[in-house]
Order: sequence, then C-alpha cells, then structure tokens
Amino acid sequence: MSASTPTLVRARDIMTRGAVTVPHTSTVAEAAALLEEEAIHGAPVVNSYGKVIGVVSRTDIARHLSESMEDAIEGPSRSVLE
Repeated sequence: MSASTPTLVRARDIMTRGAVTVPHTSTVAEAAALLEEEAIHGAPVVNSYGKVIGVVSRTDIARHLSESMEDAIEGPSRSVLE
C-alpha cells in the first residue's frame, strides 16, 4: 500500500492550519456572520484560553433560529394567531 492510501494518511496531514474559530462569547448572529464571511459551514468554538470547547455549524444556527421562532409563536402572542 502507498502512503497516499486513505487508511494510511493521517488527519493531521490534510487538516487546515490556522482555522477560523468562534469565541465562546459570540452571539448566534456574530457566529452566523463569521461563517458567512468566511464561506464555511462550521467552526470550532474556543474558550478564552483558545481551547476548543465545541463546534458550531450553519445547521446548529438554523436549528436554533427555527426553535426560537417556534417558541415565539407558542408564547403569549399565540392566542392572537388562533
């Protein structure tokens, strides 16, 4: 097998260095804007020490916005809609 066989190539050999990160203090709107500006679908979330504490994706953001809209509709104003 050659070194270019996918089972022998390590993630570190193909990873992106200097990746775009999202500070844990960012709002959802700020994270969405960063992903849009960088034309990426997701990014690691880092704490104040630069340690990765999670990942946020466009799917995560869309899910949050969808849930927020559902909560708004089901809140006190829902009776107006019924």
